[in-house]
Order: sequence, then structure tokens, then C-alpha cells
Amino acid sequence: MRRTAAVTAAAGVAGAVVLGAAAFGVVGGRRAVHPRPKRRPRVLAVDEQRIRLERTHHTEAPGTYRIRFGDDDARHALVGDVVARDDDTVTRTVLGADTGLPGVDDVVLWTGYVFATPDDVGTPFREVQVDAPSGRRAAWLFEPEDPSRRWAVHVHGIHSSRTSALRSVPATVAAGMPSLVVSYRGDAEDPATPPATLGQDEARDVDAAIRYALDHGAQDVVLVGWSMGGTISVILADEQRRGRDVAGVVLVGPALDWRTIIRDAARRSGIPSPLAPLFTAALTVPVLAHAAGLRRPLRARHLRPSLGHVPAPVLILHSTGDAEAPLASSEQVAADHPDRVRLERFGPVPHGMERNAEPERFDDLVTTFLRQLPPHA
Repeated sequence: MRRTAAVTAAAGVAGAVVLGAAAFGVVGGRRAVHPRPKRRPRVLAVDEQRIRLERTHHTEAPGTYRIRFGDDDARHALVGDVVARDDDTVTRTVLGADTGLPGVDDVVLWTGYVFATPDDVGTPFREVQVDAPSGRRAAWLFEPEDPSRRWAVHVHGIHSSRTSALRSVPATVAAGMPSLVVSYRGDAEDPATPPATLGQDEARDVDAAIRYALDHGAQDVVLVGWSMGGTISVILADEQRRGRDVAGVVLVGPALDWRTIIRDAARRSGIPSPLAPLFTAALTVPVLAHAAGLRRPLRARHLRPSLGHVPAPVLILHSTGDAEAPLASSEQVAADHPDRVRLERFGPVPHGMERNAEPERFDDLVTTFLRQLPPHA
């Protein structure tokens, strides 16, 4: 009897541990796929020429950035280089404030959105609609004066909007490419706001945008993916049926290893790294994925999307200071495929801010890469 009771107790403890691990994994999985508030630095002093802010990894980065503030972040201003700093504060130039400036003690949302609207790009454009599996999705189509039949499809990152991907349009337009800046399910423009699937379901909407381009005069496309847009771009370029349609891939701060990204995010939140695999595991198990808010589990192989079957040339632009999508993943991909993957490292700026810090170099690298792609077969 005592042995039976001991076995029963041990089984109960084991079951409780398993259930506890599963619940912990679900909580972490939800954090990975649902939007989370971002830290907002506080304004300490401001006038028409200068703004002084709390010093953070973002506010001290070199380059040009847009701050958003006010109700629903509807107001915004453009800030330039750092002109002074101390241990706790950073002072930057004010480059533009068409909607006014924040006040002292206001908090601001720091973004890389140099172009606040598509009008700011300076190239004629129109809004079009893409019939995607998730419904009709808006896209901006930029049309250079002498357009080629090779289009660029610009894909933004997780929980952001088309506006963030406007930064890569000048480089593709300079190469003569009609440029389609797309939206997809679950992004900041989606009123339904379903959880992100780390590029897997989103890829189907971007695939519809590729089809739109091919149906409207494109012979082939170049995918320009930012962050999770990089995941999406690699998933699509790796699909055999798309091989002939994708002439090249440009990746900016790409998310190429979600297991590591989620592990590092957990570590920054104070969660021991050995527990982080529970988060990604929860996203790939049917019952746990549903509890985390997903309609169906994620495919484990797409948590590390492969370039193994991507025949097209790839250009990766990645900051050495990226704390969200590790540079090491891009370095490994470039080492694994030196025949077709070129990695260009940028100085230590936050995730996705490569062009903000070095716009001329960024545009030149992308435009040169595009002009050197082989012609359509």
C-alpha cells in the first residue's frame, strides 16, 4: 500500500510539474505573439531647436528618428543627431515639428519612421487593394518615371505598419523598380488585431501581394523584408513554386531564428534562459498554441526559416547593436551560403534602425545590389 501511495504521489507531483511547465509556456507564448507596450522616454526640456530626453539605447543612437506623442500618438516630430549627453540624458536637434512639439514630462514613442506618410517619399504613388486570404489588404504602389518589369515588395515587421517600410522605397525606386509596400493580417492596420504567427500565416497575405505584382505587369519581384518581414520573405523565397518569381531578397535586421529571439527576450525580462524553450514549444503544440491565442500551432521549421532552397541572391543589412534580432543568426546564414548571401554590418544602433543611422550607405548598398541582379530568365 505504501509503495502504491508513493507511486501515486510521485505521479501527482510529475503531473503538476508538467501542467505548471505547460502553463508557464503558454504565458510566455502569449507574450511572444501579442503586442506589448514599449518603453517611452520622458521629455526633460524642449524648444524649437533642441529636445532633451531620458537616455536610453534608442534615444542615444546616431541618426534621424521620429517621435510620436499625444492622443493615440497622432502628433509627431523629427529629431536629428545627438548634440550633447551625460549619464542620464541626451539632447538632440529638432528637424521638423509640423504638428507641434511635446511638452516637458511628456513621454514619446521612439520610431524609425523617417517618412511619416507616403507623400514624404517624393515619388508618385497610389493606394491599391490586394485580395489576400485574410481579406482585402491595402498597399501603396510607388511608380518611378521609367519603370522596370521587376517590382519590389516591401514587407514590414511584427506589430508595425506599412509606414515603417517606407524607408527602403527610395533605394528600390532609384533602381527603377515599381515598389509595393504591403499590409497583412495582424499588423498595426488590422482592426481585428489577431496575434502574430511569427511570419507563417502573414506570409500568405504577402504571397497574394506577389501575385498582384505579377498580374499587373511584373516579370518577377525582389522581396525587401524588415525584421519579421524578413521571416516572411525567406519563407516565400524558399517555396519551390515561387523560385522563378523571386529575383532577389533584401533583409533588414531579419528575424531568422525565433527560438533565440524569444530566449533573449525572456532573459531580458529576468526569466532564466533554460526556461525559454517552453515558450516556443507552447506555440507548436496544438492545445497550448490555442491557449496562447493562436488558431493553430506554428510550424517548428519556420521558427528558423531556411535559405537552403532559395536560389536568388540575398543581401542582409544588420546592425551590430541589434538586441532583438541577433546579428549572429545573419552571420551564420551568410557563412552557410557564401555563394549567394552577402552580409553588410552597420554600426551599433537599435533593431531596424540601420537606415536611420546611415541612409546614404543603406540606399547605395540596396540600389547597387538590385542593379547587379541577373535579368529575368
